[in-house]
Amino acid sequence: MKYLFLLLFLFASCRSEQGARGEFLSGMFARHDGGAVLTDCATGVTVPVSDGSAYPSLEAKYLRTASDPGEAVYVELQGRIGSRPRPEGEGTESVVIVDSLVTLDRTRRCDPQRLLAGVYEARTNTGRRLLRLKPDYTFSETRFTESGEETSAGRWWRSAELELVLEETSPGTSEQSFQLIPPQEALTRNSGGGPLVYKKVYL
Repeated sequence: MKYLFLLLFLFASCRSEQGARGEFLSGMFARHDGGAVLTDCATGVTVPVSDGSAYPSLEAKYLRTASDPGEAVYVELQGRIGSRPRPEGEGTESVVIVDSLVTLDRTRRCDPQRLLAGVYEARTNTGRRLLRLKPDYTFSETRFTESGEETSAGRWWRSAELELVLEETSPGTSEQSFQLIPPQEALTRNSGGGPLVYKKVYL
């Protein structure tokens, strides 16, 4: 019996570590008197950065690298979008939590014309699909078939620079992993019927 409890404990620990695994974020990082912010390359949204976790190491490298106070510098990091109480007023606000710094590079910039958030279309043998990646890291997908429409929703994130993950909110569904095709105008993954390719459209 004690071995069974040990196995369950190890399994739970692995699950916990997987759930705590950071996501990939990139953007323009800047530190001001009022705090630090990250303008996300994937969404174009500017989000405050928490000063906890691995933030001190990011700040130290930024201060050694930035030529001017408040300069925006390109960073890649493992972390996640969380929430915290608003400094003023009621409710909560989104915040970037830094787990580890991947790179900090003054020579690179985000391209605001090539956001990952947007609308993507795929055409398959069974019909047309529209995937909407929203700036708040939620998504909705509509599948058009001869019998009507089916819609799913959930959250999305990047697990690596060129890998995107969709996680539906419906119980019992699995994550879908897509490869980003530079310059992030298409998403592709292998499915039962062959490659499934979503191309970005501008409505």
